[in-house]
Amino acid sequence: MPNGLWGPAVPNRPRRHGSGVPPPALKTVIIDRLAASGEGMAGDVALPYTLPGETVRARLSGKRGEMEAVLAAAPARVTPPCPHFGPGAQCGGCALQHMDRAALLAWKRARVEAAMLRAGFAVPPVHTHQSPPRSRRRARLALRRFADGLHFGFRQRRSHAVVPMEVCHILTLPLFTCARRFAEAAEGLLPKGAINADLVLTETDTGIDLMILGVDEGGLGLAEREALANFAEVADLARLSVGEIPLVTRTPPAMRWGKASVPVPQGGFLQATADGEAALRMAVCTGVGAVRSVADLFAGIGTFSLPLAATGARVLAAEGAPDAVSALRTGAASAGLAVDVLRRDLFTDPIAAEDLAAFEAVVFDPPRAGAAAQAAAIAEAGVPLVAAVSCQPGTLARDLRAFSAAYDLTALTVVDQFLWSGHIEVVAILRRRHVNSS
Repeated sequence: MPNGLWGPAVPNRPRRHGSGVPPPALKTVIIDRLAASGEGMAGDVALPYTLPGETVRARLSGKRGEMEAVLAAAPARVTPPCPHFGPGAQCGGCALQHMDRAALLAWKRARVEAAMLRAGFAVPPVHTHQSPPRSRRRARLALRRFADGLHFGFRQRRSHAVVPMEVCHILTLPLFTCARRFAEAAEGLLPKGAINADLVLTETDTGIDLMILGVDEGGLGLAEREALANFAEVADLARLSVGEIPLVTRTPPAMRWGKASVPVPQGGFLQATADGEAALRMAVCTGVGAVRSVADLFAGIGTFSLPLAATGARVLAAEGAPDAVSALRTGAASAGLAVDVLRRDLFTDPIAAEDLAAFEAVVFDPPRAGAAAQAAAIAEAGVPLVAAVSCQPGTLARDLRAFSAAYDLTALTVVDQFLWSGHIEVVAILRRRHVNSS
C-alpha cells in the first residue's frame, strides 16, 4: 500500500483458505456510497477504509472485501492521524479517520435529512455540532496479555482480537492516561495467570470512574485489594469497582449541571462528550422554550429534566432504570428543583395519551431501538411541542411518522460526538399545527 494514504505500509497477514475454497478475487471496483457503519459500498459489497467515488483494488469474498490499494482517491480522503487505524492494524475504535471531518459531518447531516424526508416532513435549516478529537469521556477497553506484557486497547474490527494501544485520538487525555497506567501496573493489581478483563472508564466532573470486568472480586486476595486501593489513590480515581462491587470510593462520581450535583451510577449512561452533551441540551432547551409543564420520557439521570426544571417548568421525569431514578431524585433535591420522578418501563408500559395531554411539551430520548408505542401515544395526546432525541436516524424516522399528519418539523440539530464513526445524535423539534375551527 502506498505511503501517504495510511502512513508507512503495514503488510497484511497471509490469508489461509481451506481445501477447495478459492481465495478472494482481486478486482478493481468503484465505491458508490457509505453504509451507516462507515464502510464503503461497491454495490452490495462492503469495503472498509474506502470513500464514495474512489476506485480501489480489493480482494472480494462474498458480500465483503479488503481494500489493497486506492487507485483514484476521493477529494474527502485525508491521512488518518492514528497509527492504529487502517487495513494493517484494524483498530475498531474508529471507522472513518480517512475522511475529512467537514465531509464526515456533511455525510451525517445528509443521512438525518433523508430520514426526516422519509418520515414525511419538510426539512428546516439544520444546526450541526462536531466534537473535537480527544474528547470522548467514556469507553470500554480490553486488557489482554501479549508476548511482551499486558496491553489495553479497542477490539479489532469485526473480531475479538485486541489491538494494543499506544496512542488514541478519540479518548480524553485523562481517560487514556488512566487506562495506560492501569495496564502498566496490572501485573501487581490482578490475580496471576491469564488476564481477560475489560476496563470501563467514565470521566465525571468529580474524577474518573473505573470498573474492571472479567475479574472475580471474590478471588482477590488482601495484597491485591490493597494494591488496587493504592492505585486508586495514586491515579486520583473517584471510584474503582471490580464488577458491580465498589472496591474504593474516594469521591462519589457525579456530574454538576447548574446547581445540581447528580450521582453517576455504575455503568450508567452518560453522553459520550461534554461538548456534545451541551449541544444536545441547548437544542432541547431552546426548542422547548418557556413552558409551564414538560414530560421528559426516558429521562436517564436528568440530562434534560434538570435544566428544564431550572427554567421554572414543572417536570415529570420518567425512567425505567432504578439506579438512574435514584440519581435523578438526588440531583433534583441537591438543587431544590421540583421534578416529579417516575420509575416506569416505557417500553412495556408507555404513558397513555390522556395522561400526556396536560403537558405543554414532551421530550423523549429512547435507546437506539426507538419507542414506537410511546411516540404514538405522544402524537395522539396532541401535545403542542415535542422534542425528539435519538442516536439512530432510522428508528427516529419510524417513530416520527406518527406525527407527520399534525406536526411540523421546525428545528433539527445533528450532533457528531462519536467522531470518525457512523454514529449520530439528533434533536428534532416538532410543533403541532394550529387547527382552524371555523
